[in-house]
Amino acid sequence: MLSLFVKFHLNLPLQVVYKKPPNILLYYLIKFLRRLRNSSIENVNSIRNIISLIKRKGYLGMIIDQKVIDGISVPFFGLESQTSTLTANLAIRYDCIILPARIYRQNPRHTFKLEFLPPINYQKNY
Repeated sequence: MLSLFVKFHLNLPLQVVYKKPPNILLYYLIKFLRRLRNSSIENVNSIRNIISLIKRKGYLGMIIDQKVIDGISVPFFGLESQTSTLTANLAIRYDCIILPARIYRQNPRHTFKLEFLPPINYQKNY
C-alpha cells in the first residue's frame, strides 16, 4: 500500500523489500502490484540489490516489523524481541535519510491512514 501511494501521489519510484508471505494469495497480490509500474525486492539474497539501489540514489521501502532471526534484542511490550539493524546500518554507512511511515486501520470499515513521521538523519560518530 505504501509503495502505491508513493508512486501515484508523489510520483517517486519506490522499491519495497518484502519477505515472501506464507499466504499464496497475498504473494500473488504482491506480484500483481509489481506490474503497476511499481518495483519490489524479494528478501532472498536482496542486499546486493538494496545497495545498488542506494548507490543509484533510489527510494527504498522496508517493512521493519517482520520476524527477524538475526538482529538485536530489544524490549517490546515487556518482552524481549529481535529487531533488524539493517535500516540503521544502511543509513549510517551510505548517509541515507530515513523517512518513517506507518499505516493503521482508522475504523471498523477497514479504511487505512498513512502517516509520515519526521525524517531521521543518522550521523557517523567517527
